[in-house]
Amino acid sequence: MQDLQLGISRTKLMLVFLACFFGVFNISALFIQYLSGEAINAHGTIVDVFNGSVLWMASMISLLIAVKRYPNTKRVLLWLVVSAAVGFLAIDEIFEIHEQTKYIIGEDDYVKFAMLLVALAAMVVLYQTERPSKQVVQLICAGLLFHVCYLVVDFGDGDFFILPIALNTLYWMEEAFEMLGVQTYFAGLLVFYTTQAGEPVPEMSVEIVCSEGAELEL
Repeated sequence: MQDLQLGISRTKLMLVFLACFFGVFNISALFIQYLSGEAINAHGTIVDVFNGSVLWMASMISLLIAVKRYPNTKRVLLWLVVSAAVGFLAIDEIFEIHEQTKYIIGEDDYVKFAMLLVALAAMVVLYQTERPSKQVVQLICAGLLFHVCYLVVDFGDGDFFILPIALNTLYWMEEAFEMLGVQTYFAGLLVFYTTQAGEPVPEMSVEIVCSEGAELEL
């Protein structure tokens, strides 16, 4: 019981330090962006580089989870896919690869909505296979909330509807919500890695009831 309480206290302390780190991180990114005089909605901005660096860290954490949690099983592929997907998002954050889809389908925001659906599907799969702790679930849900806020602000600049907010303010809000979403997702991955990645993974079993009433476990 004491070990459990100590583990929870350490996790809370880690989250406090992480919140302080990202607070300084975000203020620095937005302040440097402001001083640069570059439009906040331009491609490959300072904020994009800062955000991409967090995505790279999330990709690395996913890779470490794969190696630590599933060193000898095929289920390692699940986390390797997560790591690769997040790594691609880090590249896209800087080079805006998804922007090119507007020349094919007419609007790149459709891709952002598709990414949200993929993220939701990935969350459901990971929840079913990993059974993360309450803290991890809370952080991932908070990240999802910021993710939705980011999309609402992004879509509300006239692409799908218009929010009653100055356009430049919307652009800054969009970047802020995106940063908070990415960082909260990262916090969830980090907590999972530090608290659950080293735990033994229960084997999946299937019970078959024979005609005689005996049970066989596969």
